[in-house]
Amino acid sequence: MKIQVDSILSQGITYGKIHIMDKMEEDDTDSSNDYIKLDNAIEKSLAEIEEMKKKSPELSSYLLVQEYMISDPELKKRIVLMLDEGISVFHAVSAVMKEFIKGLAESNSGYLKERTNDMEDAARRIIMNLSDTKVITPEEPFILYTDKPYPSYLIHNKEKILGIISKTGGYTSHTAILARNYDIPFVISKEEFKEGEEVLIDTRKEIIITNPSALQKNIKKDSKHKKAVLHAGYKFLANAASSSDVKKAMDYGFDGIGLYRTEMIFMNSNRPFTAIEQYKIYSEAVEALDDSKYIVFRTFDVGGDKQISYVHTNKKGIDNYKQNPYIFENQVMAILKIYTDTKKDIRIMFPMIFAPEEFDYLRGWVFDLASRFGYKVPPLGMMLETESALEKIKEFRGIKFISIGTNDLVKDIYKIDRETAVDRLDEYKDDLIKRLPPVVEFAERKNIILSVCGEIASIPDIAEEFYKIGIKNLSVSPSLVNMLNQAYQDYTNKTMK
Repeated sequence: MKIQVDSILSQGITYGKIHIMDKMEEDDTDSSNDYIKLDNAIEKSLAEIEEMKKKSPELSSYLLVQEYMISDPELKKRIVLMLDEGISVFHAVSAVMKEFIKGLAESNSGYLKERTNDMEDAARRIIMNLSDTKVITPEEPFILYTDKPYPSYLIHNKEKILGIISKTGGYTSHTAILARNYDIPFVISKEEFKEGEEVLIDTRKEIIITNPSALQKNIKKDSKHKKAVLHAGYKFLANAASSSDVKKAMDYGFDGIGLYRTEMIFMNSNRPFTAIEQYKIYSEAVEALDDSKYIVFRTFDVGGDKQISYVHTNKKGIDNYKQNPYIFENQVMAILKIYTDTKKDIRIMFPMIFAPEEFDYLRGWVFDLASRFGYKVPPLGMMLETESALEKIKEFRGIKFISIGTNDLVKDIYKIDRETAVDRLDEYKDDLIKRLPPVVEFAERKNIILSVCGEIASIPDIAEEFYKIGIKNLSVSPSLVNMLNQAYQDYTNKTMK
């Protein structure tokens, strides 16, 4: 039987047997020592998160959200007040978490609404540790079926989960983001499925097939093939946050790394990394790079939804570096030394630039550091992600490359949060495309390499629009290479007619 899916959160084709995620059962058989149980559960939960952060640094941003939630003193205070009233620890944790979740769900912010799932995941983790519950998963790989998938479950079982069918979920939820990073198809469906039932998920046709035929099962053999098609004159670039991301991008045939998010390593530490430590981390990424390809290191970009305790900043952009010169200089020196020591094509990019003077200031700072320590200076560029910089684009000098950061640019111009930018695409896409030709003309006249980096660059229809106005370089998550393939092939087929 063919079932039309309600929405697609991660692309792909996969086949397997359904496994239904068990709902948590509360155990109130022993209410003694509830205060000790609570302390132990919180401590164990934080230790688990710390272990996951070490194993998967690229997930630090998500895991920090859970860490902040679980270690929130106000949360524990409310639970303890309920324990004082004689309420069991299981009911107390559930009640307080539900209160927090309700507040998030009623928020006007799309971002905070999406975080309700993170809060539920944190509650699930504490409750499991209260009773030392173990979640049993099948030995063989499976299709996960659940009312609501939790990010931590996906992290723990990413090697076994072939696909996800959920009754609820959003495109910008952490589970959806992780599923796309792990190349796991993820669809929303209100249909009911049984444990062990065979299903095939095919997001190309937006369907789920129950009890598929042998021929239909064979379709999925080609679905895991991820390799860039030949694309002469165009660049397929990847976004990365670790050396493993770089390796995956190279395996998939990307032309380079259009954005390496350096701030992700900072989120896995309670102190700044030294220049030597960063040299080692970035060197691993550079070593994973094919000789003929390049990597763009973006200097650390924090503020807004990305906060780091030891980085003092009022807003994103140059303010980060002026208030934290030691951190900025250590990072830049590490990259300059790698560029000087190797023959790899390395570039440095500054985020959240508002005016030409800001780029000039940072460019001068980098050249001064290079002069002091005898390093060579790689090509320097900027992310174009503010309306102010867009309007002043022709005033910029000394730029070797520009990456249009659609996530923050859309937020700055249209006041649409990056978390809802894909869902509200029709509200701004035409106007955004109309604003970009002057940037294309400026880049062509000044021989500046121009690319687009952002969530919407991976949407085939929008990617085609970028191609039409002359932007030939798109930077996306490595797992989305087939979407770039589709956009490129659709566009070239149309232009050849």
